[in-house]
Amino acid sequence: MDYETACRRLLMKMTGKRHIMFCRRGNQAIRLSLRYARSFAETLALPDQGGWMTYGQSGVKEGYRIRFIPTDDGLVDVSLLEGLKDVPGVMILNAMPGYHALLDMDAIARWAKQQGVFLINDVSGAIGTGQERFGDLILGSFGRWKPVSIRTGGFLAFDDGPIDGFLSRQDLSHQIDFPALLEQLTSLRPRLERWRMIHDAILKDFRGHVLHPGKGINVIVPFSSAGEKKAILSYCEKHKYPSVLCPKDIRVKRDAVSIEVKRLG
Repeated sequence: MDYETACRRLLMKMTGKRHIMFCRRGNQAIRLSLRYARSFAETLALPDQGGWMTYGQSGVKEGYRIRFIPTDDGLVDVSLLEGLKDVPGVMILNAMPGYHALLDMDAIARWAKQQGVFLINDVSGAIGTGQERFGDLILGSFGRWKPVSIRTGGFLAFDDGPIDGFLSRQDLSHQIDFPALLEQLTSLRPRLERWRMIHDAILKDFRGHVLHPGKGINVIVPFSSAGEKKAILSYCEKHKYPSVLCPKDIRVKRDAVSIEVKRLG
């Protein structure tokens, strides 16, 4: 069986793009996407929370002027973008910020096209939700605790044009464990469904006292006292749920506990 071809075909079908390029790491996919986009824009916009730590780091290394998009606990919608005073040339967004909320990337992509913004869509958390189909350039990580995880590696998805010539020279397919990747891709749907059931059970237990109780994987529960914090952590310990304390840039910038459903395997 040609595992590499099977993986490419699945990712092409999921993203709707004509080309798939594999990378050594997800961070390399971020860096290459920003390097390409820098050829026609100087300003990079990224979310003020819920993104990934290397968005800004890579942007600075590639010579961008960095701007932060104000978010609603990581959530970006078109109304927030329409309120921007200056439209950026390039924008990178995490389609599932903090793994706890899902952006409407269709609406965002339509706004970006109207404004002439080059949109990079990081679908590391949103792969399999349908939101991985929108953007000029789509990237994802196969790292630890990702929905599709072989503990290392990543990908870029794109169509024909100058971007194809630039990125195809960077392909690192030989470093990908394609049999493992194919297994992860083909088992994604039942894994997401299992996580959804756990996610919804946690929402029920906290009776709606969570941030953006929509189509995420993780559940983020804010607290306003030491007692509330202790109760949430005790709940996690009782149910053997991994957790992360916030404020945390890649989750939310407020006092909260992120219940890490995505780490349940």
